[in-house]
Amino acid sequence: MIHYRSFGREVIYIIDIEASLDNLPWQAVGSVAIRRDSRKTGAYTVPLDLGRVFLSLSPLPHHIDFRATYKVLDAITVPQKSLSEVFESSEFYDFLINVGPFEGSWPVLRRAGKPLFTETRALGTFSVSLFDHYPDYFPRKVSLFPGAKPLDSYLHLERIRIVRLKLLQHKAFGIKFALPDRSIHCLANDDVPKDGVLAVELLGRMDSGIPVPLADDARVYALGFKEPLLDFPFVLGLAQSSSNFWWQSTFRASEVFDGGARFYLTAQRALRSPHTVLNSLNDQTTEGFLTLSPSRSVALGTQSFDRYLDKPLSLPILFEIKTIAAEGADTNTCPTL
Repeated sequence: MIHYRSFGREVIYIIDIEASLDNLPWQAVGSVAIRRDSRKTGAYTVPLDLGRVFLSLSPLPHHIDFRATYKVLDAITVPQKSLSEVFESSEFYDFLINVGPFEGSWPVLRRAGKPLFTETRALGTFSVSLFDHYPDYFPRKVSLFPGAKPLDSYLHLERIRIVRLKLLQHKAFGIKFALPDRSIHCLANDDVPKDGVLAVELLGRMDSGIPVPLADDARVYALGFKEPLLDFPFVLGLAQSSSNFWWQSTFRASEVFDGGARFYLTAQRALRSPHTVLNSLNDQTTEGFLTLSPSRSVALGTQSFDRYLDKPLSLPILFEIKTIAAEGADTNTCPTL
C-alpha cells in the first residue's frame, strides 16, 4: 500500500520500491509514478510479482523487507507536453507502475528539477512460503559427500560434556547457577528441566562451511550400554541465503565460538533423556560414541536447508557427565527472570 499526501499544488510522486530477501542486499522491485492535482490525500495498492524480482526463490520459508524512496516533484518543472505523454498510457490517468530497474522508468520525470523533498520509508517485513506442505523429496537427500576435503575436516568431535542440574528440594521463583565455563545463568521455575538435563557441550571441529549441511538425530552412548544417554537434534551448515539462526531459536541459549573449538548449548526442551541410563551413572569421564542419523524432520525444522547429507555416522568420543548445583533466585538476584 503506497500512501501520498497533498502539497496544495500539482505534484508528481516518483516512488522507488526495493526489497531485501532474507537480509541480503537491497534489490530494485519497481517504481510508481503518481500525478496529483488536488488537495486530497490517498493511497494505492501496488501489485507485485515476486517471482519476477527474485528469480531463484527457493521453496524454503523466507522473510522479505520492503522500503520505498519517495521523491516529490513540482509539476511545473516538467514540460506539460512531456507530462501528458508519460501519463496518457495510464488506465487511471494519474497512476503508473514499472516493474524492474528504476533507471528505465520515466526518464523525463527523473530529469526534472530538484525534488520538493525526498524520503525513504520502511514498508514492513513479510513472510512467504511456496508450500503449505513440502513434497516428500524436499529437502533433497545427498548420498555422496562432495568436495576435495573429507567430512572429518569439517566435523571432528573430540569430547562431549553432559551437564545435569541438581534440582532444589524446595520450590522457588527461579534458580541461579554457574555453568562449567563459570558463566552465571538464571532460569524461571517453569523453564527448569524436569529430568535435570540442562546442557550438552560439544568440543572439537565444527565448520559451518561444510559443502552439504548435516541434519541429524544425535544420540550419545556409553560403552557397554545399548540405550542412549541422551538424544537431541544436531545441525551443521549455513542456510542458503543467510546465516543459520536455527540453534538460537531451537535452544533457549547458545554460544558458538569461532573456529569450532567449542559449541555450547543450554537447552531444556530440545535435549531429551527418555532412558534411565543417564540417571544411573555418577559424574565421570569415560569412553563412548555419538551416532548421527539423517533426519528430514530436523532438516525441515531449520527452515534453512534445501538439502542435507543422507549418511549415518558413528563417532568414537570421550564424554563427561557433570552435575552442578543451583540456588533459589528471584528478580532481585536475577533481573532477567
